[in-house]
Amino acid sequence: LGVVGYDPNFKAEDQEYNLPRAKALLDMFGYVDKDGDGWRDMPDGRPIILQFKYRANEQEGRQIAELWVKCMSAIGIRMTTVAVQFADLLKDRKVGKFQMSNLAWIADYPDAQNFLQLLYGPNTNISNDARFKLPEYDRLYSAALKLPDGPERSKLYREMNRLIVAYAPWRLGVNRTFSQFINPWVLGYKKHPILYTTFKYLDIDVAAQQANLQQ
Repeated sequence: LGVVGYDPNFKAEDQEYNLPRAKALLDMFGYVDKDGDGWRDMPDGRPIILQFKYRANEQEGRQIAELWVKCMSAIGIRMTTVAVQFADLLKDRKVGKFQMSNLAWIADYPDAQNFLQLLYGPNTNISNDARFKLPEYDRLYSAALKLPDGPERSKLYREMNRLIVAYAPWRLGVNRTFSQFINPWVLGYKKHPILYTTFKYLDIDVAAQQANLQQ
């Protein structure tokens, strides 16, 4: 909402948590337990062991990693976790030295293109950490860059969204919500639609602050 290209009617049911469907899909494509050890294997019989890297010294990151292990175990897939310092994790992601990881993205400007560029093939090793390369997606993205904001470009955005859901280079997680509580003696505050570090534009009415604190 508030981002150019936002489609309130777009639904992604494939991103919903559905344990029976996940098991059925794995069974259908041959990812079953072939050696009887209780864990699914590759169609050729090799074991499946996924690795999830997360930010070290961060409780939220550890909890997310534990949740992934729990969810993968529920469908019969083994997963290990590795705690990595944030700077090293960023480097690993840039060069593709990871299987799975999680990271947030904050828009730089209110246009869906700022998110869609993260999966543009030529942006691999730059911002496309998923290393996603799909000719049809890249064609749509390049075409959208040549168009002004409007229905035609929004249509291309919707088609790219459908490809993202279908090929699933990402598993979408949470959408963070920030709340701001501003005292009445703070001057110059106006919530920016994207940025949330606007402190350099603020001032304090010291007299009003002291009067309030003395009440």
